[in-house]
Amino acid sequence: MSDDSSGVDDTTLATLQPIAKAVLAGKPEATKLLSRVARARAAELRNHERVLPRTESLRFFCGVLREIFRNWAQPTPDEAWYRCGKFALEVLTIADVDHADFIAHPERLRKYLGTDVSA
Repeated sequence: MSDDSSGVDDTTLATLQPIAKAVLAGKPEATKLLSRVARARAAELRNHERVLPRTESLRFFCGVLREIFRNWAQPTPDEAWYRCGKFALEVLTIADVDHADFIAHPERLRKYLGTDVSA
């Protein structure tokens, strides 16, 4: 935690790094404080949905594809998800993105397409 390249998120690093450096400097009570603050941060993080960095960009991209489709296509409500899925699969095919899982499990594609990309 004392190293800037420790691999944790910015919020966790900003919260724990000064205390970790205090532990390394031998400051009294720093170890207990680090333990308490680390447990509190871990509890905060457990409330967040787990993010897999490898797939997060694809999830975001699918959400953007849904927005593009929604802004340009005008399907009937009954066919909107079906046509949006076909549109997304075509884009992924052209981009040479491996999407065999989405073909085998269309509900996963629909979940990705439902990603909130609003600012």
